[in-house]
Order: sequence, then C-alpha cells, then structure tokens
Amino acid sequence: MGAVNRYRLLSAATAALAAALVVVLPAAPASAHTELKSTVPAAKSTTTKPVAEVTLTFTGLIKKPGTTIVVTGPDKTSYSAGAAEVVDKTITQKVDALPVGAITVAWRTFAADGHPMEGSFTFTNQVAPPTPQRSRARASIRPRPRPPAPPRRHRPRWARPATPRHPRVSYG
Repeated sequence: MGAVNRYRLLSAATAALAAALVVVLPAAPASAHTELKSTVPAAKSTTTKPVAEVTLTFTGLIKKPGTTIVVTGPDKTSYSAGAAEVVDKTITQKVDALPVGAITVAWRTFAADGHPMEGSFTFTNQVAPPTPQRSRARASIRPRPRPPAPPRRHRPRWARPATPRHPRVSYG
C-alpha cells in the first residue's frame, strides 16, 4: 500500500504545482496591433522654428508600400515634398516651406502584420515662409525685344497667298 500512497501524493503535488504555475506566471502578452506612438511636430503643438519634415513613430514595424502622408496648410494646399520614407517603426515626410496657421497631417500606412492604419493630427505653425529674394543675376537678364514684322508689301512672292486677284467666272 505504500506505493499507492506515494503515487497519490506525487499526483497531488504535480497538480498543485501546475495550478500554482498557472496562477503565478503572468500570461504571455497578446499580440497587439501597431499604434501611433509619437509625432514631430507633436499633435496640437505650436512650432516656433521652420519645419522641414514631419515624423511619425509607431509601436511596431511599418510596411513601406501603401504608406502616404499628406501635409496641408490652412488654404488646403498640399505641402508634402516627394514620397514618405519608411525606416522600421518611423515614417518621415519632407515638406515645402509651410505657411503660418493650422497645419493638418493626414497619414495612412500598414503594420508589418498587414493591419491598415490611418489618422490625422494638427499643429500650428508660427514661422512665416521665407520671402523669395530676387537675385541680381536674374534682374540683369531681360528678354530681347522681338524685331518688328516687315511690312506686307515687302513679303516675298513665294510667301503671298495663292488666290487669284480676279476669280474667273464660268457660265456653263
């Protein structure tokens, strides 16, 4: 009978240990979808320096195909310059000189698992775009005036219309 008691004791200890492990060990983290972590410039912020690019950082890897970022000014004009660059968890979009006012950044991308993501945020730009300076080299270049057209009477014979002066009339 000693062997049966040992077997029952060993079975009970194994079951208790398994139950303790289930309760004590934390559950493995669930596979969560990638989310937007941060932006530069930050959402709802005000910029006091010129913005040359907009950067979005995500919690997971991003796929490049299908990724777009459109940066628009208060006049609804797009200021995105070229295609967005994707490196691991970061998307960077170069921008032309932004106007003063509310700037909207609309984005669309795909996580590494294929999950589509999109969103938008705004920030306020307080830096006026630089005014274009006329270069002196351009100011000195002026278009040449066109020479006047020669009077009609000096037109060569081959350049005259081929219509007769007195049309012939035929009566059947």
